[in-house]
Amino acid sequence: MAKEAKLRNSAPIKYHIEIANSFWNNIFKVEGITDRVKQQERVNEEKDNIINFLTGMENSGKVLFSTFYVSPNGEEQHDVVINKIETDKEGGDWATDIIEAVNMMCFTMRVHSNLVGSVPGKSQTNNSGSDKRELYTIAQALQKPYHDLLFGVHRLIMRFNKWQNVTPDCPFIQLTTLDENKDAKQVSLNKQGNNEDTDKQQ
Repeated sequence: MAKEAKLRNSAPIKYHIEIANSFWNNIFKVEGITDRVKQQERVNEEKDNIINFLTGMENSGKVLFSTFYVSPNGEEQHDVVINKIETDKEGGDWATDIIEAVNMMCFTMRVHSNLVGSVPGKSQTNNSGSDKRELYTIAQALQKPYHDLLFGVHRLIMRFNKWQNVTPDCPFIQLTTLDENKDAKQVSLNKQGNNEDTDKQQ
């Protein structure tokens, strides 16, 4: 909230443009503009031209020419001066907030951020293939209690209908290593012996 308030109540200025009065007078003289209203319109047009020149991806790498003269006391008098204001740090902390928000959402959903895509931001850590494989296994293992609740209804139906040798199953997808020559394989948690023991206990 403090960062948002700072950005809302501040005016980050990227460029400071200094234009001498003689610059406008020369334009009016060259173009023959004498009407005050048309002079103001010409000023606004030139300001828009400068803004369009400085902004936009297609304007990257352009060159600006500006005239100047040296006063009798040796000082340079420029018609147009464009000063770039360093505002790179202004609002840059939002990247950290974005990463934190993504991690909080992923933590709430019990999924690691590396399993759903890259985390926004310039500096980020990336897990190795082994770590991601383990994270994927952990994420699926956390779903087992929900599968058991879901299968409770199926087991009740099977017991009511007296179905034999029928077991509900939700196989996990296990990511394999390169030496197995395949990307993934299905792994079932149900075994015949375990199912019989479970039926006896129920």
